[in-house]
Amino acid sequence: MISDFNLLLLIRIIVVLGMAAFLFRFLIKNVWKEFSVGNYDPMLILQSLLFILIPVVTPFTILPLPLWVQFLGLAGMILGAIMLVNGFFELGSSFSGGVTPIEAGKLVTSGYYAVVRHPMYGGVILILFGWSIFWGTWLGLLLSFLAIFLFHVKASKEEKLLAEKYPEYEAYKARVTKKLIPYIL
Repeated sequence: MISDFNLLLLIRIIVVLGMAAFLFRFLIKNVWKEFSVGNYDPMLILQSLLFILIPVVTPFTILPLPLWVQFLGLAGMILGAIMLVNGFFELGSSFSGGVTPIEAGKLVTSGYYAVVRHPMYGGVILILFGWSIFWGTWLGLLLSFLAIFLFHVKASKEEKLLAEKYPEYEAYKARVTKKLIPYIL
């Protein structure tokens, strides 16, 4: 007989592995696209692996958390998804998928970009932290902190390229002081 706890764990494992398979397919497709156009970025590989690894380790590192804490995690995931999607749509045809700006792209400084310079990266970070808090995975939290470091390094590299392409980028950077998460980081 399967206990309620074991059944819940089995359901979590199935959901998480399904999500990991979907993310793996999605990220590999996008990483491969970047490689095919000559944008070899080891940071992109590390971030993609991290984005897959957190859901995979989730069922094996769960800590019981109060329901209100899990709701905070859910709110973080929702806020992160909103930042990620809106940041993507605000970039429009200027979205490159890598750190190198698109030749015909323009510098976007409105919407979410008026508050934080890399809202899509911040959105992913909030999703990772939210996921880890929602599921109560201590290893996911540790890996989420690693994601902050990786996105900081990637954003710094990207900002050097943006400053070379757009002379007004330094003024924008001075005006919008948060790099990844509005009002925080």
